[in-house]
Amino acid sequence: MSVLIDGKAILTTTVSATSWTNYTATATITAGTHTLSIAFTNALSTFFCSRALFLDTVTVATPTAATGAIAQYSDLSLVFARHTYFNPAVALPPDFQTVSTPYGPGFQFVASDTTDVTLWDSAMKAVLAKANWIAVAEQTQQWDFYVYLPSQQIVTSWNGGVLWEFHSGGANSGNDVTLDNTGRGPTNPSFRFGVETAGGGSGTDAWTWAPLVFNAWHHFTINVKWSEGSDGFYKLTMDGTQYVNHTGPTYYAADNSQTPAGQNANPFLQFGFYADIGADNRVASVGNSQVTIAGITRTTS
Repeated sequence: MSVLIDGKAILTTTVSATSWTNYTATATITAGTHTLSIAFTNALSTFFCSRALFLDTVTVATPTAATGAIAQYSDLSLVFARHTYFNPAVALPPDFQTVSTPYGPGFQFVASDTTDVTLWDSAMKAVLAKANWIAVAEQTQQWDFYVYLPSQQIVTSWNGGVLWEFHSGGANSGNDVTLDNTGRGPTNPSFRFGVETAGGGSGTDAWTWAPLVFNAWHHFTINVKWSEGSDGFYKLTMDGTQYVNHTGPTYYAADNSQTPAGQNANPFLQFGFYADIGADNRVASVGNSQVTIAGITRTTS
């Protein structure tokens, strides 16, 4: 199925659902009259098989609340790099710098072998910025951001590099965008998208893989409703293709039991670069890993 405005596709996705399911596409358009169309691109009718797409309703909506950019120093509570936290983030270490990009202000993260072993685990390398934001129950949000990865060697680990994460509670990774260099995805390395499907630090997740291209910008859109109930959803689109379409809880009351005293159990945002290394993962080096994340915006409704 393709969703088009004025003949230009804003979403192309596989429809695997066998019951009524919502699919979301987003676009910025000018004021005026436009043509919205939905195309069924691979119809099939044979003696043995009939493939059909059923369309029930189309809803067009605009955000009802303010849109704000996260990519400002005032929206970051701290940066972790070189064995310490920088709070506020304006105390920039060499591992974390602001940069100009085609998509507006951006942040560049460099995780290397000689710096930034994390305080909480000697088998990790990390440079992370934590956004001064916490999920609000029953709030619907859209996050947009761009990711650029120059040519580099990604460690051969399940967590070859975590770039974006709605961290839930004290133990669960929540919903994330990760690099995977273990051959599971369509490219090696690939992007891997994780969704938390159970709470309480159980480690139960669902994963989807997508192709990674070095030296190119990848555009991510995440539509999410933060809820402990069945009305929640988490949908991730990269470069116009939807890879995640999860419905149900997006965080869990059981995460409270995993949250250290004084911390909020609801998901919070951290982004940058961190990866597994060390004997447990048979990875000796993270090399000189680098990522730029730019053009971050959050729209609430």
